[in-house]
Amino acid sequence: MQKAQHLEMEQEQFFDDVREMKAQFDKLAENHRKLMWEYLPARDPSLRAIPRLTTQLPETPTAVGKYPLEQVLGYGQYAVVYTSSTLERPQLAIKAIDKQKLIDLVSLHRISSEIASLSDPAIRHAGILELVDVIHTRKHIYLVTERGGKDLFEFFGAHLDGVTEDIIRPLFLHLAQAVEVLHRNNYCHRDLKPENVLYSPEDAHLIKLIDFGLCTKAVSEHDQALHDFCGSPGFFAPELLLHESYDGLKADIWSIGCILLELVLGNTLFSSIWMSMYELSILKEPKKFAECVKVALAQTRDFCHGPKWKYSGKLRTVLLGMLCEDPSERFSINQVLDHPWLGVEGPSLSRSASASASHSESRKLSPVKTKTSHGPPLSAAARIPDDTAADTDASVHPLPPSADHPPDVLSAPGTPRSHNLHSPSSGSLAKLSLPSLSPEKPSSRCSPERKGSPDKLALGVTRV
Repeated sequence: MQKAQHLEMEQEQFFDDVREMKAQFDKLAENHRKLMWEYLPARDPSLRAIPRLTTQLPETPTAVGKYPLEQVLGYGQYAVVYTSSTLERPQLAIKAIDKQKLIDLVSLHRISSEIASLSDPAIRHAGILELVDVIHTRKHIYLVTERGGKDLFEFFGAHLDGVTEDIIRPLFLHLAQAVEVLHRNNYCHRDLKPENVLYSPEDAHLIKLIDFGLCTKAVSEHDQALHDFCGSPGFFAPELLLHESYDGLKADIWSIGCILLELVLGNTLFSSIWMSMYELSILKEPKKFAECVKVALAQTRDFCHGPKWKYSGKLRTVLLGMLCEDPSERFSINQVLDHPWLGVEGPSLSRSASASASHSESRKLSPVKTKTSHGPPLSAAARIPDDTAADTDASVHPLPPSADHPPDVLSAPGTPRSHNLHSPSSGSLAKLSLPSLSPEKPSSRCSPERKGSPDKLALGVTRV
């Protein structure tokens, strides 16, 4: 009897201890929440884009404010994406970010960068995802955006052996126009890849750029030197790993060159020629990575000048001009758009069309609501054989809807094929014990086998 009473007392003491520990944990969690989401955003200028906490807005499992949370489009490590519609905007998507799951400053900076970039009226453009609203409640941050199409990598799934030039040309023109808007305003995206390009062949503007969590502004128009390592295997420029600093605008050009290369090669050949040099075991050894870059570029040039090349000489010139290992000789975005391959009736038309689209878009879009340049002329083109004189180019036109790509609300998440790497310091990746993954994504293989689009929370808004 005494033994039973003793055990009962011990059990009661145990439960008391557990309750006390839980109370202490809850207190620490609340203090951490206030530090992360109230104290730091109010005092750190780099986090000023995060709106103040609102406690007055109605928030239920089925709605936040005036926005209904309708069909679930996808799940991520830290968020759920819903469809939503209002009388004014029937095609919206809402990413509900669970604040309890975001516990580090890196994630906070990603959210702030995303909101700050997409809220800038200077980069409102049909080719850049529109951020409609940002709502900050006690438990969530909601990013309300327009709905987009499927991501470009999903499109590659139906074109494993490459895409025809009549499809590539208008698609890439719209991609380059969106990048030009960013670069004209001194923004570097820094994570351009097929997974971050929404593709809607039924729309007048074929693509939308998404995921601005790594987007940054260069210091000035004349100083675009950046130092932090970030990007996705297969698409980040070699100088990010091999140099102490890099030009973010030129790094973006390499990335869209990689996208064009995958459009040309198809996913199968792109994986074998290109992705192998981005294996983590190689990235940890900069010298080995530099050698692999040279090999991959040589194989790419051989393909471009070989018997299997089925595209125009103009396309080849643009492709090799962007995939130039030396950033100082790499094309700028203006050189890309001014090239005859993309020029419709003159060398400046594609660029002026981009500016016109941006101006038109900025006039008709309402401001985001929150609750509470280029270097000197380059010589890359001169060194690349351009047998384009005999090429004839059809006019650029939007693509009709296709069976391969029906009009879809949004890119639904799939199996991750490559994760984002981000180190706040410059230098070798070998300094990192593990790559810093995009906070929104589960770990995935950094391998040449990219088996599906990453979990970017469908939104087209971003990884946070």
